[in-house]
Amino acid sequence: MKIEATLTGAQGATYPASSNFQVANCASLPFKPKLTASTQGNASKGNGASLTVKVEAARGHANIGKTRLVLRSRCRRG
Repeated sequence: MKIEATLTGAQGATYPASSNFQVANCASLPFKPKLTASTQGNASKGNGASLTVKVEAARGHANIGKTRLVLRSRCRRG
């Protein structure tokens, strides 16, 4: 990971600065993300439907590396 900043002097001169660092003890952080899903209105063939999905992690918890959402149709014909 890296911290990046721009340092500004009293007379307006700027200098880009960065510092690499390694995070430690990640395995000891809590990891309890919250997943919510909601929809609004009446779905129709012409207008479709709304779907809002949120994945949230609390401050101080381990970060979520990747989120994958798969929607599958279960329409039956005939």
